[in-house]
Amino acid sequence: MLIVSKFFHPSIGGIETVVSQHSQFLTRANYQVTIICHNHLFSLRTRFENQYGIHVIRCACWGKIFSQPVSPSLPLWLWIKIRKHNLVMLHLPNPIVTLFSLFLPRHIRIIVFWHSDIIRQKTLKYIVQPLQRILCRRANKILTTSWNLAQNSNVISSFTEKLSILPLSIPVFLEDRGNIQVVDRPPSLSEIPSRFGLFLGRLSYYKGIDVLINAISRLSESDKEFPFVIAGDGPLVDKIKSNLKACPHPSVTFISRVVDDTEKQWLLQNAAFFIFPSTEPNEAFGIIQLEAMREGIPVINTNLPTGVPSVSVHEDTGLTVPPRDPEALAQAISRLIQNPQERLRFGKKAKQRVKSYFDEERIRDLFLTEVKSTLEQSSD
Repeated sequence: MLIVSKFFHPSIGGIETVVSQHSQFLTRANYQVTIICHNHLFSLRTRFENQYGIHVIRCACWGKIFSQPVSPSLPLWLWIKIRKHNLVMLHLPNPIVTLFSLFLPRHIRIIVFWHSDIIRQKTLKYIVQPLQRILCRRANKILTTSWNLAQNSNVISSFTEKLSILPLSIPVFLEDRGNIQVVDRPPSLSEIPSRFGLFLGRLSYYKGIDVLINAISRLSESDKEFPFVIAGDGPLVDKIKSNLKACPHPSVTFISRVVDDTEKQWLLQNAAFFIFPSTEPNEAFGIIQLEAMREGIPVINTNLPTGVPSVSVHEDTGLTVPPRDPEALAQAISRLIQNPQERLRFGKKAKQRVKSYFDEERIRDLFLTEVKSTLEQSSD
């Protein structure tokens, strides 16, 4: 099976996480997997790798235009490799791959995994969307992470007859297996209080960090201060540092880097609640919500037209507020601060929801069933 993605591990991102997970599902089920992607770093040469039995062709990348990698070798390798496979999975959005895929031989079966519409690049969006619709008509199967995303998409909402929902997933550690590992506080986090509100993720424009800081300011003004930790790396690091310096918040600890696995686990296990204040539909799901919920942590998320509010459900596993609304976010935070029993109730439900709907074993079986049924479809 051939998988085509913009980037692949060790590049960090939501799509990369999904591609890595799917490729491992396939190799464990004895499928031969090849991944074609761009190099996430500047490179004049195409590199060939083998990661745990997965063949990776990391095409040379000469830079970016409109946030899209420029890689003259990628169409060439697609053309060489695609004829040797009877099934190709395309992770979209990816404009160059969308254009190329319109010329695939008719006998090749296609699965489109739809992560999101193009949001920010308006000009590119109107050029590429007609091509995406042509590709979706040609595809044998379309997968996406939630019905909410599917129904609100300008593209895949028209193809419900070939659409299936495949949520993201994580390994679920059940207490009765005896493999819950509670980690000790890492020395690097020695200054952090024992209970806090947590944001953890990439610091980019659609994550809503400015809304969160605004909400924290409102809590401070109303004498409802509570410790908060904001941790992550990304394009907004310097801006967040400047904002916190200009308007200090003693209650906020800012960790301006990617935390390691031990630090991440300790933060998730000791957070009073997790805050996921994303503001734009670029945020299609938010797998970090699942990681918090697995630890029994309630989540405050936003009512985006994507899978975000269907991961942690309002008044069941946490609270959902309108995006870009710092007052509503402050009220939700205040409610959880003042109601520890409600936090416990939400957290218990959150843990159970992950086990019931987002367990990696369950999603693996659904994914492999979709792959098998697509392979069994007759080709034109």
